[in-house]
Amino acid sequence: MLRTICIATSVALLSACAQQPMNTVDGPVTKPEAAQGQQWQWVGKTSERERLEVAQPEQYTLEFQPDGRVLARFDCNRGNGRYEIGDGTLAFGAIATTRMACLPGSLDTTLMQALDRVEGFRVEGGQLYLQLADDAGTLRFRPAP
Repeated sequence: MLRTICIATSVALLSACAQQPMNTVDGPVTKPEAAQGQQWQWVGKTSERERLEVAQPEQYTLEFQPDGRVLARFDCNRGNGRYEIGDGTLAFGAIATTRMACLPGSLDTTLMQALDRVEGFRVEGGQLYLQLADDAGTLRFRPAP
């Protein structure tokens, strides 16, 4: 009797495991859909030479539209342009922006210049990571509330 229960339980567990996807929510995802359709707030940049934490992430946002357009906020400036995305690859075209002078200490230019160097992406642990060319570092974004 006990053996029958153990076999039945094992079959049920194996069956449940077979129905679960192999990727976990916390593992890296490089499919374009993982980055598209929501607004991302810039929270920092990490490289071998620097670690930058953004004090007001809601002032620096990206939103990847499924049609290949990106909507951006660079502190006091707004922008939009084109992007190309594939499995783990990402490149921005020219992004047209307003040209207001933001307050001293703004990171608007820092983010704009960094986007020109983006060559890849991944979504991991609910956050978006943009990889910069030539080992220049990684930009980290969180989902906007």
